[in-house]
Amino acid sequence: MAEKDSGTNDSVRGYNLIDEAKKTLEAASTRDTVALSRGPKYNLWTGRRDRLVSNINDVNIPGSDSPVSVTLQFFASKGITKQEMVTLFRAHTVGFYKEILAKKGLLQIDQQLALDAGTKGFVLDFASNGDKFQKGFANAIVKMGEIDVLVGNQGEIRKKCSVFNRN
Repeated sequence: MAEKDSGTNDSVRGYNLIDEAKKTLEAASTRDTVALSRGPKYNLWTGRRDRLVSNINDVNIPGSDSPVSVTLQFFASKGITKQEMVTLFRAHTVGFYKEILAKKGLLQIDQQLALDAGTKGFVLDFASNGDKFQKGFANAIVKMGEIDVLVGNQGEIRKKCSVFNRN
């Protein structure tokens, strides 16, 4: 089984669409989509390498229904601060944080961020201060892209994210 088949990815749909977009646009599509939706502009590295093994047992990410404390602990273990995590989760819901405050968040964890005593302040702050969010998001997304980077002969740049390249 592949990583995408893990239980934490049950709510993710449209892998075929993702594969098609990746084939033509690579990582710049995310950055450009953010910019086109009036989000922040940021520079990114393209050509990120994927591992040569995809195994469901290697998936160690919190699910969308995980408590905020578990999600915070996971991101902290990767060097992402509480504020950066709240900033990154805005990507789930277009409309800044006002949608989350209106209880229209896409994922359960999004709604939990607005209710949790440790993260609610960031949600309220970003909902009322778009410039602060913009700057924070650009910095956080670049930082997240630098986590566990494979270099040299490690891994491969896949042509289709769900399938290994054939040598």
